[in-house]
Amino acid sequence: MDQGRRRGFVSEVSVRYPGPINVNLKMGWSGDSKVRLLKLHYGDREVTANFIDNSIVVATRDSQVTKTFFPCQPQSLREELRTFVRATRDPATAHPDAAVGERIVRVAAAARPRPPRDRPRVAIVGGGIFGATCALELARIADVTLFERHAELLTQVSYNNQFRHHSGFHYPRSYDTIAEIRAAKRDFEEEYEEAIIRDFPSYFCVNASGVEIPAERYLAACRNSNLQFSLAAPPEGMVDMSRVNLCLKTDEAVYDLPCCARSSPGACATTRTSASARGPTCSPGTSKATARSA
Repeated sequence: MDQGRRRGFVSEVSVRYPGPINVNLKMGWSGDSKVRLLKLHYGDREVTANFIDNSIVVATRDSQVTKTFFPCQPQSLREELRTFVRATRDPATAHPDAAVGERIVRVAAAARPRPPRDRPRVAIVGGGIFGATCALELARIADVTLFERHAELLTQVSYNNQFRHHSGFHYPRSYDTIAEIRAAKRDFEEEYEEAIIRDFPSYFCVNASGVEIPAERYLAACRNSNLQFSLAAPPEGMVDMSRVNLCLKTDEAVYDLPCCARSSPGACATTRTSASARGPTCSPGTSKATARSA
């Protein structure tokens, strides 16, 4: 059952019964006209009972409409009171039992307006580096719940991308992408500086048989974008130098994934984790050398 909402003097409650049967109740006052309707929606028709003019309207999908009037005089609770009296005299008399009454009371109580929340609620699906960071940021102003299907955070794309803290060397085809990376890099460092490992030898090499990105074009893209590098070959045995015609030693760092996870909202021991207080602590990992092909 939906806990209900209030619009002006009209309360709306939604109830779902087995079957399935969905019930939407609107109770209250709105405008000058009196409205007392019961609408039943079926797959092929809609039935509307109007308790003001005592009519029933049946409208089918093929635009056939019939309206039937049932003349009778309003009797203002007379039958209800008679049923109550009969039930008090003879418990065997058919009447709504306590369970039905309790459900009616619950529906009516749920329609009451709830006090406004001091803080909004936010749900984030996915515990990668983006989802976890959004949870941290939004936790300052909202109650955040982070949903992650795995037992720990940062276990999919954030884990399987070589832990690279991009500087822009991977995208020589797009100067705009390099500029976006450099801007986002500063934001990442403000949040996860303790997780960044900078003493990590990082090399980019250009294939000697490359046609679309030859060495001259790659070097021009790096220089025009003010990327930090030097011309240097990687350690012996890492790259077959006969197959490349340009090697750059770059400033591109890597990030310590366990440290990023500890900086994120909780260890995510379950699939439903609430964002909590910040305060990352970590120790840098072991420095390693790697070579990458541009």
